[in-house]
Amino acid sequence: ALKFACGDLHALPVPCQTVLRALNSDAMVKFLSCITGIEDLRSDDKFIGAGLHQIRRGGLLDVHVDFNKLDDRNWRRVNALLFVNKDWPEEYGGHTEMWKSKTEPAVKALPIFNRLVVFSTTDTSWHGHPHPLTCPDDRTRKSFATYYYSDNAPTNCDKPFRDTTWAK
Repeated sequence: ALKFACGDLHALPVPCQTVLRALNSDAMVKFLSCITGIEDLRSDDKFIGAGLHQIRRGGLLDVHVDFNKLDDRNWRRVNALLFVNKDWPEEYGGHTEMWKSKTEPAVKALPIFNRLVVFSTTDTSWHGHPHPLTCPDDRTRKSFATYYYSDNAPTNCDKPFRDTTWAK
C-alpha cells in the first residue's frame, strides 16, 4: 500500500499523541472558530478518518470532496492538515491542491515542515494531491489530519448526507 493512516491515538508514539491532542485542544478549536466564524465548532476525539497520514513514493490522493456528516448531529465543517516533512523540495511533489471545481485547480501548497492548511468542508471544497509523489523511497509525505464538526450545516450544503465524492 502507498497510503497509511492511523487514527488510534494510543497506537501512536507519545509525540504524535501530543500533536493530535494539541490540534484537538480547546485553544485550537477556539482559534478555528474565530477564523471561520463557526461558533459551535468542535473537534473529534475519535479521529474518524483523521490522525497520522503517510504516503510513500508513487502515492497520491485523487481530487475529492469529503463526506459532509459524521452522524445525525455532526456536520463536518473544517479540515486541518499539519505537515511534518523536513527538507521537502518542490520536486518531491505532494502538494495539497484546492480546486475551484472538480476540473479546475486553483491553489496548491507544498507539504513542508510545520505548514498548516485549513479549509472549509463544503459541497464544493474539492481538494487532493493528485500527482504521484516523486520523493526517494526512504522518504514519505507525513501529515496530521484533524476534522472539526458543528451542529449546523454549511449555508451552501445542498444534500442531507454526502459520502466522500471523487472528481474522477
